[in-house]
Amino acid sequence: MKRVAIVGADFAPSSLPPALRIRFFASHLAEFGWQPTVITTDPAYYQTALDAEMARLVPESVEVIRTPALPRRVTRLFGVGDLGIRSMWHHWRALKQLCAEGRVDLVFIPVPPYAPMVLGRLLHDRCGIPYVIDYIDPWASEYYWKLPRSRRPPKWGLA
Repeated sequence: MKRVAIVGADFAPSSLPPALRIRFFASHLAEFGWQPTVITTDPAYYQTALDAEMARLVPESVEVIRTPALPRRVTRLFGVGDLGIRSMWHHWRALKQLCAEGRVDLVFIPVPPYAPMVLGRLLHDRCGIPYVIDYIDPWASEYYWKLPRSRRPPKWGLA
């Protein structure tokens, strides 16, 4: 069976749409010959309400690796609240460990959040592992372009 690492900042018990999408997707991969490992953030770092029922819906066959994230109270000082950015370093370390153990044939990164997309490219460059970016809800907006620089959010430069 092939092994896929799915990187998602939010996962069950979160009920945000990206978390639900990852859960649905991971639940059916075995039918197609793929063993999923979800790399996600410990719910203690989530900014949303938790739903215990979501956690019960994750099949036992889905391995879940939960990592820490940078504390929001610290990153907010720099204008960053995004869980994808706050957990990216820890997700990178978990991915590297899985690769060192030979447990990854493909990396799947659903977005948003968008920042973790770079992990796919980094892993490909370092380990030769192919990756897939899944744009869950692609949209473009010129809203921030129209604001004066002084009113743009601090993470604007990263975007």
